[in-house]
Amino acid sequence: MTRKTLVYLAMGVAAICAAGLAIEGNPVRNTFAESCAASGPNVDLHGCNFIGANLSGAALSGANLSGADLRGAKLSSADLSDTNLSGADLNGADLNGTNFIGANLSGADLNGANLANAVFLNANLNGITYTGCAGTPVGPPAQGTLPVC
Repeated sequence: MTRKTLVYLAMGVAAICAAGLAIEGNPVRNTFAESCAASGPNVDLHGCNFIGANLSGAALSGANLSGADLRGAKLSSADLSDTNLSGADLNGADLNGTNFIGANLSGADLNGANLANAVFLNANLNGITYTGCAGTPVGPPAQGTLPVC
């Protein structure tokens, strides 16, 4: 993680999105600008673009990331417990060791994602896609089937 990324994470992910800044050279945009004005716990970041962003170790428990574009994002060891990721695009994301306890991932795209040691206890995995995923995730989920990569 670069110093620049650490500065952004210290600012808060919502402030990054609201300001339209870049993480690791990738612009973070949201078509719902009013949503990005929020900060603190349970932040609303639905529809944000975090393509290729390095959010490893980020604390986003309870956040609304529904419909967010997280393709190729690095979320290893992030806390996404109780997070709404319904319809989120996590294609090719690094989710190694990510905490999804109690999260809603219904309809999420996990194709090509690294799911090694990702924890999906009590998560909603209804309708997820996970073709070409890698690693062995931890479960059981509350709804849906734990991906077999």
